[in-house]
Amino acid sequence: MRLKSVLSTRFIGNILTKMAVLLGLFSALLFVSEAIFGYNVNSTIMDSALLECSVPVKTDLKNLRFYWQDERKDVLYSFNKGEKMFNHVNDPYLNRVSAFTQDMTKGNISVLVKNLTLGDNGRIFEAYAAVFNGSKTVMQNSKVCHVNLYVTVPYKDLKLAVNTKTSVCTLHDVFPAPEIHWTIHYNHSESLVDSKYVHTKTEQDPENYLYTSSSTLHIPAGPYRAITCLCHNPTSNTTLNATYTLSKGAAVWSLPGWSAGLIVAAAVLLTALMQL
Repeated sequence: MRLKSVLSTRFIGNILTKMAVLLGLFSALLFVSEAIFGYNVNSTIMDSALLECSVPVKTDLKNLRFYWQDERKDVLYSFNKGEKMFNHVNDPYLNRVSAFTQDMTKGNISVLVKNLTLGDNGRIFEAYAAVFNGSKTVMQNSKVCHVNLYVTVPYKDLKLAVNTKTSVCTLHDVFPAPEIHWTIHYNHSESLVDSKYVHTKTEQDPENYLYTSSSTLHIPAGPYRAITCLCHNPTSNTTLNATYTLSKGAAVWSLPGWSAGLIVAAAVLLTALMQL
């Protein structure tokens, strides 16, 4: 009886262990099937954007079906059983999207979107795929990739104008709107200018969607060596800057003031001498 009880306990233990293993495998399969590859792509106007995606199986082209669409349900690219389905592609993407047929048997369903416009900025692209083996479905038609696309117009021709008390930094026809900051340089350090000294105005052209920004710095008093305007592009994560060096490390507006005072004093002194 005792041996029987031990064997029964071991048998139940083995069953529970196997059930735990099977449950773990089932959970892993569920996780893989629901996993979606999501990421951001940053590119430049008139350039191309690679939307990368793959399915976890190797297959013959005749057993593969996939398509890409944006958040409006407009289709970028459609492939079914060895053929590209041109009639499924919507107007905004006609003749602009290509895939990598030679790599599809390895599971690569990436596509390349060419001739980017600002109309492509902020688009959300999703890829759906299915894999068959004869009459059997190896992979159900499901979403496998999610891509956010951001398009930029590069910043260039930054203009910096300085007069006696203010400095104006201007950037024309860019996208997205720049993040503008100012720094003031001392002899051996620099610091960010307090926002109370800065006034920035940004406008967007309603026709081409490009931005023009103008930032005015009311230069605070102090023995500064130079001032710098920094225009940061949040899409490309790059910063364009321009620096103006002040005269001999002194506040640039103090020189004209002192000059005017000396001229007036000299005129008064000359008048007095002529009256003697």
